[in-house]
Amino acid sequence: VGLYDGGKREIYGFGVGPKGAPPNGSTLFEIGSITKVFTALLLADAVQRREVQLDTPVSDLLPPGVTVPSKDKQVITLEHLALHTSSLPRLPQSLPTTAADPCATYSEDLLYRDLIATQLEHPPGTMIVYSNFGYGLLGFALGRKIGGGYAKVMSERILKPLGLADTYVTPPP
Repeated sequence: VGLYDGGKREIYGFGVGPKGAPPNGSTLFEIGSITKVFTALLLADAVQRREVQLDTPVSDLLPPGVTVPSKDKQVITLEHLALHTSSLPRLPQSLPTTAADPCATYSEDLLYRDLIATQLEHPPGTMIVYSNFGYGLLGFALGRKIGGGYAKVMSERILKPLGLADTYVTPPP
């Protein structure tokens, strides 16, 4: 538990953390879906800088030849990805669901193959369908557009300006 009040910081740990001790202010935690908040902040920043618009088709930010699914002539935009209205499934089909860290071996090539293979059930923008696949694609596409990849732009534009020195896209060894 972390508390911050009037410039005073207090940290309390309960349970078992590294080396059998309770977690403390230096313990690393996986924040999982909270990264979607950071990715949405990155999108807002890129919109403010006029690098992208919410109605930018995600296909415009991917390499030529990479096909992004569409339905009824509706293309997936950055806004659809951010609002979970892209109609992409929750997870990409080639993500190994039984691995301890299913994302560890997921690659750019697999992302492109999954996009090409995905068939949308609904036109983008017509239904909310929670999608880790969609948010991962949003982060990846923004990293390509801004330059340097997701980890670099997330660190430079979100984590460092917010003073989140102990938050990482890829944790240290």
